[in-house]
Amino acid sequence: MIGMETHKEEIIYGKASSTQKKWNFNWEGDEFKNVDLKKLIIYQMHIGTFFKERSDDDNNYLDIDEKLAYLKLLGVNAMELIIGPPASDLDSGIDFQNRSLAIKSEDYASLAFANLVKKAHLHSIAVFMTVNYLNLGFLDMDSWKFYDWRTNDRGKSYYKEGFRTEEGVAIPEYGHSEVRSFMKDYIFMWLEKYHCDGISIKGTDFKSYSIEGDDRGGIPEDGLSLLKEINGEIKNKYPTKILIAQNRICKNFITESIVNGGLGFDLQADSMFPDNVRFVLKQPRDEDRIMQCVVDAVAHSYSNDSFSRVVYCESYNEIANGGLRLPEEIYPGKADDPNAIKRSVLGAVITLTAPGIPLLFQGQEFVTSSLFVEGKRMDWKRLSGLQGIPQLFGNLIKLRKSDYKDYSGFQGNMLEFVHFNEQGKILAYQRSHPEHSNHQVMIIINLSYVDYEKYIIGLSFPGKWKLVFNSSSKEYGESLGSDLMVKGFAAQEDAYDGRPYRGTFTLPCYSALIFIHYAIHNPDNHNGKE
Repeated sequence: MIGMETHKEEIIYGKASSTQKKWNFNWEGDEFKNVDLKKLIIYQMHIGTFFKERSDDDNNYLDIDEKLAYLKLLGVNAMELIIGPPASDLDSGIDFQNRSLAIKSEDYASLAFANLVKKAHLHSIAVFMTVNYLNLGFLDMDSWKFYDWRTNDRGKSYYKEGFRTEEGVAIPEYGHSEVRSFMKDYIFMWLEKYHCDGISIKGTDFKSYSIEGDDRGGIPEDGLSLLKEINGEIKNKYPTKILIAQNRICKNFITESIVNGGLGFDLQADSMFPDNVRFVLKQPRDEDRIMQCVVDAVAHSYSNDSFSRVVYCESYNEIANGGLRLPEEIYPGKADDPNAIKRSVLGAVITLTAPGIPLLFQGQEFVTSSLFVEGKRMDWKRLSGLQGIPQLFGNLIKLRKSDYKDYSGFQGNMLEFVHFNEQGKILAYQRSHPEHSNHQVMIIINLSYVDYEKYIIGLSFPGKWKLVFNSSSKEYGESLGSDLMVKGFAAQEDAYDGRPYRGTFTLPCYSALIFIHYAIHNPDNHNGKE
């Protein structure tokens, strides 16, 4: 068996021989702390297609400062990194070294990656590393060398013999102490050696496995016990590090505490959210949109905690596996059509205003429609020709994480749907914080092609409602702009829709409006910080 010391220094899908390179990085002054979880905005990126190539000495990315300054201006405070394609089944015979990789497997990227993390921290941006428990590296990495696998039977000691996922990928032998030790060291490498602020784990449900020649299936208990063991140790040593579970099988126990029988993750990706929201947005005809799908997506939670889930409309997992970017799915072949852009923006508004931790995938803020291809860099020229759409995203993000009491509802668990119009395809919901219940935030979504100069909804409270966001404002570009004038309004004491007050306002087609509430008894106290 190969010694267990070498793999502790392994990095980013590199060659095993690279483990011997000397590590020398200055972390002095890196004292970054994660932000409040309820104010977290995650930007998911494939590192090789987002940044330019590394410098000649391999110690930096050529445009790191420019891109991090861009992310800070956008307003995100965390980036979730995907390094490159995972290794597949060892028995498949794939030649990994000839695949098109965003970060070349023969290069040792340790210093470049460490510098990226340190500079991100200087821009107040947390770094979460994505790891796949089913695949941790290439054929020549130490992970494949616990035993002498130089024969054609290599890998049989690392993998659970006869067990595979539904996609046919072999499952590691999580019960072997060597495998468990390697995986634990690999995770702690990112947290300790590279100062990452969290780990996003793919394959946390291990998917249902099958036994060759048998139709039975299930979840391997040794895999679950490994998750608990690693998560428990992380939370014991680094309680502020954030643990995210990426899985299609979403269950309450994933984010419940280990003491209570859960896996101890802070967050889990909510696959219901993109499934429901994208289904509604992509319908060509207004009458085919089912508004209850949006309600279900916005209201969903795990263990009655809305902030234990990650909400999104686009992510690497779907798009890198052949899925379409949202504008292209809405209007195939005509993703730059104004209606496709408007409905894509509505998806972002719902994502950034729903209870949960919002995640944006790279390029979503400039309505990217092209397919994601490993090794093909983002089209940054598109950004300069988009007028105000990135500004729209920036304004939304600013409201979502604001410290002002007016917007405290975005950090609260309280949610109420105050208007539901299935026929007209209009939805209104209010969010509030239990400690600032007078400061309501109300979101209006119009998923129809109809303009309303006077739209009425019922309200429970008196007071004024100030308009703070209008997705159809011309400041965001002609493709989104409406000629209708939208303003705030005052609630009138006139019962409507089963509520004692009513509000009347202008509502453009395919638009989203956000209002904040000023109570009549205290109209001036609307901008104090908590």
